Amino acid sequence: MSVPEKSFGKMLIVDDDRMILKLLTHMFEKSYELKTAENGLLALDVLKQGFNPGVILTDQFMPEMTGSQFLADSLKIIPDSSRLILTGNSDPKEIISCINEGKALMYLTKPFEQLELIQAVRIAFHQFNAKTELKKINQDYFNRISTLERQLNLANAKIAETPVDNGGDVRTIIKFIYNVITPSERVYFTPHSKSVLEITQALANEMQLSTSSKTYLMYAAMIHNLFCISLPEELQILELDDDTPLEEKNLLLNQFNKSLESLKGFTELKPVIKIINRLWDFVNQETSQRTRNSTTSDSESQILALANQYHNLVYKLTKEQFTLLQQMDEVTQTSSETFKRHENAKSILLKAVKIYDRDVINAFDELLKNSSVSCLVTRKETLKVSKLLGHSHSDSNSETKPDKSFIKVKVTELEMGMQVGQDISSIRGAILVSKGDVVDIKAINKIKQLVSTGLVDENINVLVLNKKIS
Repeated sequence: MSVPEKSFGKMLIVDDDRMILKLLTHMFEKSYELKTAENGLLALDVLKQGFNPGVILTDQFMPEMTGSQFLADSLKIIPDSSRLILTGNSDPKEIISCINEGKALMYLTKPFEQLELIQAVRIAFHQFNAKTELKKINQDYFNRISTLERQLNLANAKIAETPVDNGGDVRTIIKFIYNVITPSERVYFTPHSKSVLEITQALANEMQLSTSSKTYLMYAAMIHNLFCISLPEELQILELDDDTPLEEKNLLLNQFNKSLESLKGFTELKPVIKIINRLWDFVNQETSQRTRNSTTSDSESQILALANQYHNLVYKLTKEQFTLLQQMDEVTQTSSETFKRHENAKSILLKAVKIYDRDVINAFDELLKNSSVSCLVTRKETLKVSKLLGHSHSDSNSETKPDKSFIKVKVTELEMGMQVGQDISSIRGAILVSKGDVVDIKAINKIKQLVSTGLVDENINVLVLNKKIS
């Protein structure tokens, strides 16, 4: 086994031609930790002995078993490795058959160009590392959800032990649940539940609700986002409009109902649950209109719904911002963008007479005019959400820094000099242009060729910097 001073990963090379095996070893031994085998059976033995390569490079036509047969058998031992096939056969049908049987990332024909093969191996390692990182992220997410669910179960256990009508203990439990929820709210530019709580309290005071109504509304605002604890972030950003698939709407509704079920057995929380339960009726205009035609909405539920809707409209990541966050690890919202979203939210909510009662809208309008609630005054600084840290904000001086805004273009409309904000891949996962790279004529020609063969979807949109790099 060859072990370089600095290894970029483990690699297994399989070829029955010793001269080619020697050449390939010479090509890759300085960059990767190598093991080699002269046929598929010997290569399987190497894997069974515990060698776990990120990339397997194999010849197709070998004695004992073909390369694609070896790759198919290797899936049972190391399913996550990226697989490459070298073949002297140029028949497309045979090549596709080999790729499908061995679940190969790509193939290269013999005789091969050394630079092309080196690049293919780099792409294969990139795919393997990305897959490994994704598994790690998924496991971290699963662990986080498990921790949060344990905390929620602990909260439920505390509720079960709480004497009925003991207000002090109820407040302690609500605060405990609130502290479980807030770390999960990672798709907002400012803290969501905290902001909704501030707005609902201000509206309740403006409308002069009773003390008991204010208390129940406060509790409802603190735990209304309970259902988001175990939701993936890509579902948390969904807006339940007509464009949202029914399957995703039902998934959210089921999760919403499930979160409330865990609290329904406790008498002291029933008024709070009732307020939150009505929240679902206000997720979009169509639903809200149907509900208002059939029953009278209570003020507490409307106040909570309006506060929730305002903060979502102004500070929740849009689908475009969330996509950019996944590609760039951080997304920002300037003060001018915040102000624009704030004005749009005002326009929507102050006209929503078919959704909210007039007195609720009037109270909201009064708060906006007075600028007495900090959450209803647009932030002057640039806000940001980081993939790992969640929401935060920059100094106001950062507003003067150049803003690298991105736009979307179809993959077929890419031009030389464009800097991409995401990886561009074939349908098989091969990376054609890496995030941050500048598009050149070679990349454009390669993409066009793969689009013509169906290996790149011509309808996909690509994030590019809104300025060409000369």
